[in-house]
Amino acid sequence: MDFQRVNLVYFSPTGGSKKIMRYVSSVFNINSMTVDISNPSLDFSKFVANEDEISIFAVPSFGGRVPETFVERIKNTNGNNSKAILISTYGNRDFDDTLLELKDVVKEAGFLPIAAIAAVSKHSIMTDIASTRPDDLDKEEIISFAEKIKKHLENIDDNFDLDVPGNFPYKKYNPVPLKPKADNKCILCGACATDCPVGAIPYDTPNITNNELCITCMRCVEICPVGARSIGEENLKMITEKFGPLCEGRKENKLFIENLNK
Repeated sequence: MDFQRVNLVYFSPTGGSKKIMRYVSSVFNINSMTVDISNPSLDFSKFVANEDEISIFAVPSFGGRVPETFVERIKNTNGNNSKAILISTYGNRDFDDTLLELKDVVKEAGFLPIAAIAAVSKHSIMTDIASTRPDDLDKEEIISFAEKIKKHLENIDDNFDLDVPGNFPYKKYNPVPLKPKADNKCILCGACATDCPVGAIPYDTPNITNNELCITCMRCVEICPVGARSIGEENLKMITEKFGPLCEGRKENKLFIENLNK
């Protein structure tokens, strides 16, 4: 099939998932449409894919799961039995059940997942972990994966059921208890409030965080123009000492596609 468009559906609070998604989409060389599922003002029910389109879904792994808010937003889209590629980025520990959950959610929305990629990206909280990834080697490998997927698309049938790792019931999601806060450098510009994907930062008091809504995606820390937001040095030290050893060594990117891993 000659695809007419590639749909880029993503949540990328610190940029890693979007970068991997762009590597994959580059091999198709066709028109693209972006659907940023971090934007709560979008009406996701209006995203309806056609059969001659392919969609790429890219999300970070949050504690081995798809971020809960974005599960609901993806469910409101309509795939019309069109094909999809799944991407889970992870901070050099593990992606656990993320790809399986993403596959299930995307199928429920009417898409046919035909391939999946787990890719290492800089850890969003412990930013010294995998700090340079994706690097040039990752880029080359991910593009090679995408070329294999593109070739695979020529032979796929509508009864194909993609096999990805993971367990059901999915692992219990334990949200990070640490929430970014603003310090006295905050200039009240409101950039963080505008970009917060869950509305956890009030527009009129952007130096405040609603801890009940915050999912510690670190988007506000990433985009703050004066570096006023953080989880605090002591908190970062504590979480690094606890979880850092699980993220040691260079973890691999992985491709999941029919017959490739059997």
